[in-house]
Amino acid sequence: MRRGDARWLALMLAGLLAQRPLLAQSSFTGGIVGTVTDATRGVIQGAEVIVTNLATNEFQAVQTDRSGTYFVPNLKPGTYRVELRATGFKRFVRSGITLQIDQRARVDVTMEAGAMTETLQVQADAPLLQTESSSLGQVIDNRSIVSVPLSGRGAFSLVALVPGVTDGSASAQGATSRVGGGRNRVNEIQIDGVTAVNIGNGTAGYAPMIDALQEFKILTNGFPAEFGRSGGGVIIATIKSGNNDLHGTAFEFHRNDAFSARDFFARREDPKPVLRYNQFGFALGGPIRKDKTFFFVDWQGTRTHTAATQVSTVPTEAMRRGDLSGLGTVFDPLTTGPGGSRTPFPGNVIPSERMDPAAVKILGYYPLPNLPGRTNNYVLSGPGHAQATFASTTSSR
Repeated sequence: MRRGDARWLALMLAGLLAQRPLLAQSSFTGGIVGTVTDATRGVIQGAEVIVTNLATNEFQAVQTDRSGTYFVPNLKPGTYRVELRATGFKRFVRSGITLQIDQRARVDVTMEAGAMTETLQVQADAPLLQTESSSLGQVIDNRSIVSVPLSGRGAFSLVALVPGVTDGSASAQGATSRVGGGRNRVNEIQIDGVTAVNIGNGTAGYAPMIDALQEFKILTNGFPAEFGRSGGGVIIATIKSGNNDLHGTAFEFHRNDAFSARDFFARREDPKPVLRYNQFGFALGGPIRKDKTFFFVDWQGTRTHTAATQVSTVPTEAMRRGDLSGLGTVFDPLTTGPGGSRTPFPGNVIPSERMDPAAVKILGYYPLPNLPGRTNNYVLSGPGHAQATFASTTSSR
């Protein structure tokens, strides 16, 4: 490339960057972008734009560029207020703007001429358009996460409700469904911008409890290059953070075998397999210093005591004595005839003195049959086993 061509290209890029703001931001946050004009559709340069989180009173202040455009990035999902001030125009305030995860919401403003002491108040009541991204996806908001019944309280199982997701084998510990036609092991899962994928099976290495999950989004197609390493879908999630109001919840779920049916293969005299399932925990968030520092903490534990009816095959009493009649010919390995032929044991019974002592010892560990027949002759309704799992999340800012 000649020096003159390189200079011309640099000037062109500089002009483009001066006309439009860069829209880069973290994937688990959102942003608000817009253009400020007057009643004649003329752009307003240098207008002050203040975006405030109504839950924490945190705010960001920017100014419109020479094309009248502003962009406020890295906003946590929540409800916001947009305030604009410009000399010669009324103060503009728009409240109730709901911003979702990974959303670049457009809020264009037309300001009215007047004194800055006057205020034009607008209450947002319609969904915001997202014209800054071509990606296809759907947000699962907090109301859906905490309201929809979920087996095991695994929020990521809700990905099966999203258009473009097939197979429906989403689990509590991660989305193993096929998204956008990709394989179920090539999905990308990010929690607060950090990859949380088990490479071996494609599930989430960590799945937050539903009381700690603010919301998450499933990108099914057309997502930006930052997610280019994914061959399937992309799930981006964000964990709650505290605000100026103290909120908490405590829960405990219990399930037992009181209404469980007996297994089809269980014997009448066997007790019904035990089932004890307890899931419990809490979540708490609030201010440490109002409008300054906030905290959020949660903890969940699961204890399971289960048993099942199993059918198996064990040696009969005759077999323990070496009597294998009816099972096919058993040859004496110490006899060899013409052509390699061997002599069978008389009556297909192995003499006790010929039985291996180690095999006899091992047979003692097998239970006796409790059902007739040579196969499927033992049914077990075990006493069960206990298992406990725990998970916690702590955040502050």
